[in-house]
Amino acid sequence: DVEHCGFTDLSPCGGKLRDDWLRLQTGDTLPPALSLRSSGSASPGGGGGGGVKLEFQGTSYAVGELGESCSVACSKAGGCCDNAAMDKLNNCEALQHAFKCSSCSDNEGPDQPAQEDSGVCLVKGSHKDFTCDASHAKTRRLCSCH
Repeated sequence: DVEHCGFTDLSPCGGKLRDDWLRLQTGDTLPPALSLRSSGSASPGGGGGGGVKLEFQGTSYAVGELGESCSVACSKAGGCCDNAAMDKLNNCEALQHAFKCSSCSDNEGPDQPAQEDSGVCLVKGSHKDFTCDASHAKTRRLCSCH
């Protein structure tokens, strides 16, 4: 997956991730955050983040830490944010799969889909203008990654 990200310094997958990918190719040891990556190695519903890529109905995703963008969350999981697939995770079912939502409601923030630190899950009602780079100090993003 990583080789499809486009390794430029302006890319969300440039720099450090490129170096880690090159280490994989030469057999060098990876840093701890990338050694965790695998589809489904963490249990869903925990909302913990931590650099692990999971899957929901065929879409790979990562859970960001509080205040973290999807570009960063996907990079920690060993991939790149897939802005085009974000709409597949923009629903209460996907959010409940990734988090323990106390409730789920429409919102129009650039950091959706996400869970607030209060436990409320937020979906983007307009289903457009998703961005990998948005973040909010009080939300954990649900991020589509490839």
